[in-house]
Amino acid sequence: TQVGAEGARRLELRLAWEAFSSSPVVGIGSWGRFASSDLIPWQDPASAGAFLHSGLLHLLMKAGLVGLGLLVGLLWAFGASVRRAWRVEDPAARALVLAGLGGALFMLPDFLFGTPVPQVRTTQMLGFCLGLPALVIAADAARSRVLAHQAARGPRRAARPMISPLAG
Repeated sequence: TQVGAEGARRLELRLAWEAFSSSPVVGIGSWGRFASSDLIPWQDPASAGAFLHSGLLHLLMKAGLVGLGLLVGLLWAFGASVRRAWRVEDPAARALVLAGLGGALFMLPDFLFGTPVPQVRTTQMLGFCLGLPALVIAADAARSRVLAHQAARGPRRAARPMISPLAG
């Protein structure tokens, strides 16, 4: 659908950018709507802005620079957990770290140019991928605690052989 000189998708992004520009620090809030969204066929005027063709712009529009700062912090923490989890010696654990990193990178285009924020499955999958390195770190820490506890208890005695009444 053409809307004037620009298409509806470009108009949607321009209007969302203008909404962000009107309140760049904290955005328009999760309840906020952007102006003239009734010109965009897929936008419901009653809930305009609940759906946007850019996850990053959606975040900026709704949460502003504060939300962007939180996203950058989340990505920094994810990178730090990937680096820490990569030091684990277990190959299966490293595969989980690589799966989390690969999954997050695979979803990057959807976050930049797609519609991941209102899509619950996509958001859950992104959260799962971001959480895999932390899972590896927690599992490795638990394994280390078990090994330390076993070492503190000392060597275990051999169990007495079981005498079976059926033994001849």
